[in-house]
Amino acid sequence: MNPAAILIKRFRLDRALSQKEAALLLGYEQSFLSAIEGSCKDVPEKYFVNKLIQKYQLSLEEQKLLYDAISRSNRKLIIPLKSSETVYDLIYRMNEQIDRLSDRQIKLIDIALEIEG
Repeated sequence: MNPAAILIKRFRLDRALSQKEAALLLGYEQSFLSAIEGSCKDVPEKYFVNKLIQKYQLSLEEQKLLYDAISRSNRKLIIPLKSSETVYDLIYRMNEQIDRLSDRQIKLIDIALEIEG
């Protein structure tokens, strides 16, 4: 599940709301909220987020967490225009295997990203 979906569900549960109650409060269908919480649908931009902030009365810290989670939930990757063919090949290979990476492989990639080149 994506970070935004997990956090939105946590905010709802922290407020002791059922999914049906939360959907009614936010002015959406329960199926819509279910799709967001289940990572089947990306978090809609501004209008939904603003309503969530208002209706759940999110603190400034919670708002910061929400915006960070939304950023980390982005499923689209933009490769800089001047990237080398090697970069494109790497992204292609990772995309082919992304759903099969083990925790160990992810940790190794994370370590490699921390190494300054």
